Amino acid sequence: PFSDFAGMMRVLTVVSGGGMTLTAPSLSLDAPLWTPVTFDGGLAIESQLSDGPLTDLNLMFDPKLCDGSVTVHNVHKEASHHDIKTPEQGILILHGLSGAPMINGTPLGISDTAFVSNTNAVLELKKGDALLEIRLSYMDQSAAIKLDIAER
Repeated sequence: PFSDFAGMMRVLTVVSGGGMTLTAPSLSLDAPLWTPVTFDGGLAIESQLSDGPLTDLNLMFDPKLCDGSVTVHNVHKEASHHDIKTPEQGILILHGLSGAPMINGTPLGISDTAFVSNTNAVLELKKGDALLEIRLSYMDQSAAIKLDIAER
């Protein structure tokens, strides 16, 4: 069983090993390798491994205060270059999955995590490179306060 994180959103990504199936009374979600799966943190989730042990990475956030996303960057054929902008108010995190993706000329190893603070980060991916882009964008706090008042 998963821990109860009522009021939070979860984005679970299997980063190594086999996949798993997540089940709750009202749904079933497949979580294969490198495929972000988003669900309510308050769901009574149980998991079943589909192909042996695994490692997963969870982004958990309060949707009243911020928005979060996880995107996989994966190169199968040709090298690619991307300019990555950090959120105006938030956090950008890159997590290595395979190969040695370059961030501003610095390699990111498998399972390495980098917090990107400058707004002109350049991501370079060669064939076989993969990483997660984890993004949190903070809401305007006055909007969050109005949302909280409206819910009471």
